[in-house]
Amino acid sequence: MRQVIAERGVAQLLRALSLTLALLSLAALLLLVVEAARLPAERGLAIQASFISEDQSLAPAQAWQQLLQSEAKATPRFGEFHHWYRVHLQAGSWVLMFDNPMQSRIDVFDPASATPRRLAALGDKQATSKEQRALPHLPVVITGNNGGELLVHSYTTGAANLPMVLFSADDFRRYSQYLYFIWGGFVCLCLVLAVYNVILYQASEDTLYLLYAGYLIAVLAALGVVHGYNFIWLPQSLAQWLDQHVISLNYAIAVFSLLFALYFLEFRGENPRVYRACLAVVVLLVCAGLASLLVVEYRAAQVFFLFQTLLYLLIALLLGMRLRQGYRWARYYFISWVPLYAGAVVGPLMLTGLLEYNFWTRHAFLFAVIFELTFISMALADRLRRIERHKLYLASYDQDYHMPNKSFLSFVARSGGDQPLTLLLLELRNFTALAPYLGEPDKQMLMRDARRSLEQQLCEHLDLVSIGLEEAQQARSLLLRPGVLALVVRGEPGQCMETLQPHMAPALLNLRVAQVMLTMQYTIGLTHFPPAPEKVGQAINEALQALEQAHQLGCDLACYAASSAIATRRKSELLADLKLALAEDQLALYHQPQIRLNDGQVYGSEVLLRWRHPRHGLVAPDEFIPLAEACGLIGELSRWVVSRAALQQQQLRAVCPRLSINLSTRDVCAAGFCNFLADLCAHGDLDPLATTLEVTETHYVADADAGAFKRNLERLKALGFAIAIDDFGTAYASLSYVSEHPVDELKLDKSFVVDLCQSVRNQTINRATIGMAKSLGIVVVAEGVEDAATAHMLHESGCPVAQGYHFARPMPLADMVQWLAQYTAQSDHPPAPTEMGTG
Repeated sequence: MRQVIAERGVAQLLRALSLTLALLSLAALLLLVVEAARLPAERGLAIQASFISEDQSLAPAQAWQQLLQSEAKATPRFGEFHHWYRVHLQAGSWVLMFDNPMQSRIDVFDPASATPRRLAALGDKQATSKEQRALPHLPVVITGNNGGELLVHSYTTGAANLPMVLFSADDFRRYSQYLYFIWGGFVCLCLVLAVYNVILYQASEDTLYLLYAGYLIAVLAALGVVHGYNFIWLPQSLAQWLDQHVISLNYAIAVFSLLFALYFLEFRGENPRVYRACLAVVVLLVCAGLASLLVVEYRAAQVFFLFQTLLYLLIALLLGMRLRQGYRWARYYFISWVPLYAGAVVGPLMLTGLLEYNFWTRHAFLFAVIFELTFISMALADRLRRIERHKLYLASYDQDYHMPNKSFLSFVARSGGDQPLTLLLLELRNFTALAPYLGEPDKQMLMRDARRSLEQQLCEHLDLVSIGLEEAQQARSLLLRPGVLALVVRGEPGQCMETLQPHMAPALLNLRVAQVMLTMQYTIGLTHFPPAPEKVGQAINEALQALEQAHQLGCDLACYAASSAIATRRKSELLADLKLALAEDQLALYHQPQIRLNDGQVYGSEVLLRWRHPRHGLVAPDEFIPLAEACGLIGELSRWVVSRAALQQQQLRAVCPRLSINLSTRDVCAAGFCNFLADLCAHGDLDPLATTLEVTETHYVADADAGAFKRNLERLKALGFAIAIDDFGTAYASLSYVSEHPVDELKLDKSFVVDLCQSVRNQTINRATIGMAKSLGIVVVAEGVEDAATAHMLHESGCPVAQGYHFARPMPLADMVQWLAQYTAQSDHPPAPTEMGTG
């Protein structure tokens, strides 16, 4: 989230750049206005007559005679035509400027003699200086009271209009300097914006910025052809090539404009049909632009004007669609098209002679582009600000519940100062149980109402710290995860706990969801909240440990204690080392014999998993098995146990008829694990007829898994395995559970056995359980038999099999082999047969 906030500075930089662009544009505009006031506006110059000829061989003398005979003025036309002008100038020293650098040839003649004398050969195809190509001009001196006349000839395959402006030498020098300044500023501005957008593209990988950079370069090149500044700053060969293919440049502008509109207005993801239709238009424009490279300019221009009209109508349609949908953040982009539409119409009409030439019509498109760049830059700044705000929202708000998330805690830590603070985690206990039965809107409403009610309750007793930025300044709590809220309180944890304890009985919330009144219990865990953002994660873990401690103690409120961190650290270390233990063979199988009580024969052996940790020594299964289930290692652990038990089964076959292997309900529910057992049996690695699978139901089998659990048990039964229910009477197994599944054996939990001789209640439970099992043909195995009296009472009650310290403690395989040999020799009894149901 810190990175997201840092990136918001980019938007501010872009807004500053937009302001700079606006100021530069305004300065350029003022300079042009000042110069426009000084512009002579054809003062001292008059076109007496003009005509158009298709005859390339027409001599200047013939053209002059034709102009003397008529005062008609022909309108310039597209085509391969020669335009002849009879120009009258007042007496004086002048600079005659021809304001169309796209003319291929401009010939100026003095018609005073019988054969007109050529005074100048100008145009972009002539071998002139770059200044002459950018601003074709001719110094002339006219004598006599009535002034003088010139014969002007022009030829081009593009824009045929040839505006002529008469300057004094000083005025022309100042005018050209102003133009160079404006051109240079415009070129630098476009290049800076293009480079800046390429950098933004590399940083954000947003194609929009690359499209805008392409648009800027295309506009820069096209206006360089129209105004002539390409000859100033580009190599002459490149400038001439661009001049010849100016229509293709305009197609490039059209392509970039349409693609930019699609991306900026977000049609790509939200409206695929419109996006695909516009892409088809883009492909058509690209094809037309490539074809224009091979077509003479005046013919390509006529086709382009049709495409330009279609483009503007299409973009106007896209803008209208978004305006109706309320895209207020794109207002600057909408405004940018107003001057562009005007400039795009006025400029071409003037260059083709359909609109009268003056200072404003000559520079209309340049003005339009300057305004457009200003507004688009501001639009991009607005868009970037909106995107960064959206990124900040995604990083700092839960997307399902639309509530601030834990990232805001870093800001609280950074701005907390020296005052003591307490982190308070509040867990709705039954939220997880209710969530599967609620729709998303109902869950969101439940969390919002719970948050509001809890904030109101806690504000009465505690000083809550505001959590959030900008719009979320008034938030007092945030969502750590569904069902768990986090609050920051002023004061020490102990002080907060003392304040809350009198008001925590009972810790209940009454909330209405989907027209149903729900009673929600909640638990609070507290810990010290650090002033350092990098320690916030540790504080959250401590508060979660306090919640866990409250659950274990059965209370509604608990404060983190450093002593509990030792146990937590041990769990973390064991969890991290468990996978390594599997790889490095730190685990081992122990065996505890099971004895038939009626004749003392060895009935079988239960395989027990042990872990000898390099630092912690022997770790009990009750400690690391829940960790394996929590982190998803139980399947891999069970596979290791079964594989190792299969190897040991071969060594014990002669002296121990059966092996009992413990599995969890998660193992049974997994079809892959059942396939693993079936493969072992198929390859002869494991004998199912001599194997009992003890299912330890430490977790409730949800309805979604109940079908798979039953099917897989039946499949294992069909393979020949005996099925046992471990710890019967203490977990989730019940009589209905036994009747619904193919059970062969019940393991009577040791809690009903250890004090059997003293507990009449346990004696009654044992007799009832053993009687029920006998009636169903199920073997009962009693665990935890520690003395002969207990074994005798179990035998009298009809229990067929027992195990416990009275017979033997769990032992490694080698010791088990030795124990079996000694026990068989001492008791003078062979091992029991493998069939189930005896006793």
